Parts: sequence; structure tokens; C-alpha cells
Amino acid sequence: MERAMFTALLAALVLAADEGPASTPQVPNPLATPPAVIEEPTDPRPAGEAAKPSPLRQTPAPPEKRDDSKLRPLGMTVSGGVSLGTWESGFVYFYLEAEKHRPTAQLRIVTGASAGSANALVAAISSCQPPNPLPMSSLGWNVWGPVGFNDLFDRKRANADALFVRDELDLSFDRVREVWKQGLPEDCDVVFGATVTRVKPREVKLKEGLAVPRVLETFTVRIQGRGLGKPPKLTNYVEPDAPMPMPLLPFVDDEKDPIASDRNFSQLRSVIYASSAFPVAFAPTPIEYCLSKPAPKGEKPSSKVTECTVPEFVDLFVDGGVFDNNPLRLAWSMADRHLQRSETGGCGWTDLFAPHENLRRDMHFVYLDPDSSNFTPETTASTEPEENGFLAKLFSLSGGLIDSARARELSSLAREQHDVADRMDLAMSNLPKASEPLSAFLGFFETEFRRFDFYLGMYDAYSELSATETWKDKADFEQIFEIGAEERAEWAPFLCIASMMEPQYAHYRSSCDDPGLTDFRILLQVSIDRLYSSCRATDRKLSTAAKRYNYLCSEARRGGEPPAVPHVAQLAPQLRQRRGDEDTFAFTMRLLGEYGFRFEDLGLTRGESKKGAVALRWAMDDLVDAWSSAQPTLADRVLSRTAARSALNAVEFSPPVFSTYAVLGTMLEGGTSWAPFNNAARWLQLHGALMFNEVFSLITNPQPRFSLNFTVGPEVHLSFMSNTVFQPRLAVRGGVQLGVIDAFATKRCETGDPRACTQPELDVVIALGLLERLRIELVWQTYPLLYATSYSSSNVHLGVGVQFY
Repeated sequence: MERAMFTALLAALVLAADEGPASTPQVPNPLATPPAVIEEPTDPRPAGEAAKPSPLRQTPAPPEKRDDSKLRPLGMTVSGGVSLGTWESGFVYFYLEAEKHRPTAQLRIVTGASAGSANALVAAISSCQPPNPLPMSSLGWNVWGPVGFNDLFDRKRANADALFVRDELDLSFDRVREVWKQGLPEDCDVVFGATVTRVKPREVKLKEGLAVPRVLETFTVRIQGRGLGKPPKLTNYVEPDAPMPMPLLPFVDDEKDPIASDRNFSQLRSVIYASSAFPVAFAPTPIEYCLSKPAPKGEKPSSKVTECTVPEFVDLFVDGGVFDNNPLRLAWSMADRHLQRSETGGCGWTDLFAPHENLRRDMHFVYLDPDSSNFTPETTASTEPEENGFLAKLFSLSGGLIDSARARELSSLAREQHDVADRMDLAMSNLPKASEPLSAFLGFFETEFRRFDFYLGMYDAYSELSATETWKDKADFEQIFEIGAEERAEWAPFLCIASMMEPQYAHYRSSCDDPGLTDFRILLQVSIDRLYSSCRATDRKLSTAAKRYNYLCSEARRGGEPPAVPHVAQLAPQLRQRRGDEDTFAFTMRLLGEYGFRFEDLGLTRGESKKGAVALRWAMDDLVDAWSSAQPTLADRVLSRTAARSALNAVEFSPPVFSTYAVLGTMLEGGTSWAPFNNAARWLQLHGALMFNEVFSLITNPQPRFSLNFTVGPEVHLSFMSNTVFQPRLAVRGGVQLGVIDAFATKRCETGDPRACTQPELDVVIALGLLERLRIELVWQTYPLLYATSYSSSNVHLGVGVQFY
């Protein structure tokens, strides 16, 4: 239920964002002159750090031109994946490097949504570059590797519309810009497409009196190399005979103008920023654009249809994956309509307004979806019983609606094209990814998670290629990729994974010995343990996408034990199994704690590895506090914080650092709980209360028994029994009771029941929280001075109230 609840939380955040300020309306731009060049953000890092050289590999001399007559056209679609964009970038790196060393295809179109849009641009650029044997200097890693939670979240700058800042992303794209300026070969000709979602729909008029709202938009751009030292040429590449206006980016002639070239790249970057702007996480991104002008019925389209040098509109856009997370249909339609056979026998893109001859409708597509695997999915293999409660069904419905909306275009393609399966390869993962839990947000919290997923993506790309004729035999990676002494350290993680996954590569096992791979080895061991736990669930349905053989999964189904990664202390078999009450996040974090993973980015030492889940929860608490505090009204703040904390409690329970409450019943009481200690789970807190006893006796009894009770003491939150709905706690407190009956101890207490007199008291409190907002409290009061008397020495109170935090 963890994934469903976390997805529902994200959906709630998206809905809450709709209550924010309205976007800039779609209005004609009155400017008659081109807008000023967009000013690039300054580097927020200290001067000394910003001056460090980029780890990107400099572009060497262009490779010799190759015969492309036997190369098949290749398309690639990269879906959104949040922090799993790192896995995608690793896949893209290896796949394209493999094509450079054993060429079989030409990448001609690449489309992406959300995080996949950045990887789509990386793929387009990288496909035209010479071989790069250093994975950590690849463009993809330099985009994703440096981006962590601490770089994205700045509490002082968080607001209701955007919790994250783009400072590190700006630096990542500065690195892309530097590569862009170095230029691409003249034979580089790739179409790039990305989906975006409008904050406010635009009305599309179908006929007089009939208009439909449109929120999903696609920007399609042709990238053409001009040679080294010259930034590539950018042009809009949309259907000239499209029946409705299509969005265009305002590109200007930049042949000999570096400022104009920089501006054109910034226009392209705005589309990627918008496509990856997950609602609430990132602020909506403004895009300057025009709309194409379809030719009147019966007239032939001309270049004026796609003319756009001065923006006509400026609107706000967000995550393109909201309504089309799989823009394969976009790539498919463009390739079938505009890809033609070149003079050399290869393929190239047509002039949009020239007659289309010798069209090639044989493009093969690689589709990257981080959710696809060739082993039993962990959610399917879970031994948890199906939950039928209202909340479970609500969260499941929310997640299902979101997934259905995001896959709408892919479903349409499957209905329209009968050969989708024959012309498409689905990239599948062979091991569970480190960043998968928490709806793929986990990778942002640790750099090592992202590094592991990058190298796993490389291995999964090899696994994909190994199903082809060119790569079906055992590969000598060192020879094929020219891995020398300098490169071997950066290839060691990949070779380590390969040595654990396939017996034929066991001779690479020594690659796991590198001292710098301590936490990488632990992540690999955890991933293997997760795989075995999943694949052993033979009573569950296997993945329908599992077309390729997974050696380790097969061994697990036969009852084998998970192989031991070198230099990782092995656990007892029962500790490596997923428990019945564990979701994927809990199982993963428990294994990381048992193996001694160092959560460096979370500020933990290796000896504190078992505190990883709690430390991560605290980081998310800061995120929730910042978001809820930024809401405009008190009701919004209360509701948003309650919903968000309930979802987080499904992941890992942790009580608030400070909370207050008020209850009413046989007494009236207000109190507070505070965690002044830096303990593991904030489970031990200091509790204080002010109780009003016998309040109504002030008006109903001639001898009022009203008293004030001041008490304080330790409170223990029973975290092991707490969940999203129920949060029990136990407190022992002591203090003093001030009674009206003896004028607060200023006169003799003369009454038949001295429990109302001024005296010390001890309390035992049992409280039950509901959704951390409602409170049911049972208090047993006892008076030590009455123990030696014949009088009753205790009271019992019951109250119901509310909690605030």
C-alpha cells in the first residue's frame, strides 16, 4: 500500500496546486521586435567551487564517416521516471556507445516526457558524438548525478507552488550547453520531441459553436549539426497539414550569431524544464511560443505555416508526463510520415514542404520505461494480503487513474498500429533499482543510489542488445569499448554487475574489489536479495513482459540462495527474506541497515545505517512542513499537513517534534509534547499538561471541588504499534494539584473526599491518536499522600479532543 499512498499524496499535491494563482493568460504578444536574450542564472556555488573544471570529456576530432546504407533507422522514447532518470541515462549511454563500436542503426528521432525529456535531449546529442569510454564523464551522468535532495530543497525558498529550486539543474544544463556549443558533425540529423501540460487549457475551435479544451502539447524540433565549433541548427518540425494549430518555438537565424544561438538553446531548455516540472515540486515554467497557421482548406501548405521568430504567446506549463508519459506515438507518426531513404541508402528527414518520396516505414523503436522488468515485479510478489478497506481502495483508484491518464497516447498507438510489438523493443531491468521505492523519489536522497542505477542501466542496455544478432555471443567488453587502465576504474561497477548476473562473465568478479565500491557492493547485494525474494513467490503471476532469460531469477525459483557479492558481510537467510508486513521501501531500508550502508547524504555514519529510514523521514518532514506552511489559509495548512503526514506515516512512522492538544470529557485538559533529544525516532518526548478537574462544580456545588493540575513527565510513542491511522502513546507524569476547596493550600482542607485538596499527584496516561489529529485519552490520577489513609487515592478520567502540530 506504500506506493499507492505515496502516489495518492502526490495526486493530492497536484490538486492542491490547482488552487494557486492563475497562469499567464494566452494572449497575443504586442511586441513587434524580438525579445531580449534570456539572461542565464548565475552559478549559486562559491567562487572557488564554481571554478572547478567540468568532468565532461572534451569532444575530440569527428569520427570518419561511415557507410549508413546498411544501418536501420532507430527511434527512442524515454518515459518519465523521477529519480530513475539516472537509470535511463545509464541505459542511453551504453546503448549509444555500443552502436558506435558495433554500428547497426542510426538514431533519427528521440522523444521524452517528464524526466525522460532531459534524457531524450542527451540521447540526441550523444548519438552524434564520438565514442566516450568514460561513463562518469558522459553527458547523462553529468545531468543527473549531481542532482540530490539537498540541492533541490531550500526551505527558505520553498513555497506553495514550488518546493524545489533549479540551481543544480541550471548547472547541469550549463554543462549540456557547453557540449552544445562545441558543435555536432554535419551528418547529425535528429528529431527531438517532448510533451508538456498546460496549467490552463487552450480552447481549440473545431467548428462554429464547438470548441474543446487542450492541455497536452508537444514540441517537436529538428537538430542538425553544422560541424565542430558551431552550435547545431534548431528548427520546428511539425506536421504542416495538421488540422489544428501546433505549438512552435521562436527560433531565430543564428548561423553567425552566438547570442542568437544561445537564445535558441534557452528556448529548447524551457521545454525540457516545463516537461520535467512535476507539479508542486517545481514551479510551472513559462514557454514563449507561436501557433502554426494551417493553410485554408484546399490550399497547399507553405513555409509560413511553421514560421515563428517572434513569440506570440507566453503560457505556463508543467510535467508532460501528466497526460502522456510515453510519447512513442509522437515518434512513430513523425517517422512514418517524414523519414525517407537518403542518396547513400541510409535515411534522413524530409523537407516538410517538399513532395514525400521513398518514405521508410521500417524504423525500429526502443522504449525506455523504468517500471518494466524481466522478473516478477516486487509489488506482484508481495505476500501482503490484499487490502479491501476504504482508504486502500481510494488510494488504489487514485493511482490507477493517474497511470491510465499517463498511458493514454500509448494505448491509442496500440489501437492504430498492428505492428507495434514487431517494431518496438521494451527496455527491461534485470535487477530492482535502488531508487524505485517512494514512487521513484528515493534516488534523490543518496548519490550512491543514483550511481548504482546508472550502472544498472548500462547493464540493462547490454542485456537488451544481447538479444540481437550482433551481440548474442559473449562480449569482451575491454576490447570492444577500448577500456584501458584509465577507463577501467569507471567500468568496474558495470563489470561487477555483469559478473554477478551471468556465469559467463564471472571472470570479471575481481572488478568488485575496488575499495571505493563499498556502498555500491552493498546496493548490489540488496538488489539481488530483493530479486530473489520477488522471484521466489512462485504462487504469484510472473511478469508478462519477461521475454528474456534472467539467470538469477531462474535460480531463485529453483530454491537457490542469493549469491554473495564480494566483500559484503553475509546475513542469515531469514534476514534476507521479505517479511509479510514489509513493503518495498521497508524491506530495502532494513537490508541497507543490516548490511551497513552509509547514508552519507543524509548525514549518517556507517554505524548509524539502521537509522536510514528515520533520517529520510525527517528530511521529508521538512519538505511537508515547508509546503503546508506556505498554504494561504489555516484550513489549507491543517488539511495539507494532515494528509501529507498520514501518507508519510505509511512509509515510516515518526511523531512530530512538537505538538499540542486539547481534550474534553470528565475533565478539561490541554498539553504539549516535545522531543528535545536527538534520539533515533523521536519516540521519547517531554510531556506537560494542565488539567481542570470538576469544572462544573464551580456553578453547581456550594463547596466547589474544582482543581488545577500541573504535571510533567516522560512520554513514549509506541512507534512499533503506530501506522497511518492509529498512533498510541504512554506517559507517566508528576506534579501538583491546586484545589479551590482549600484555597490553593492557604487554609485547612476540610472535606469528606480529600482527593480535591491541594497535594502532589502522579498520573499514568494512555492516549490514542487518530490520523494524528483526533485524540482519545485515559488518565489515571493517584495521590501519594492518601496511600496511608482510608480515603480513595485515585481518579480515572476519559476525554476526547484534537491535536495540533
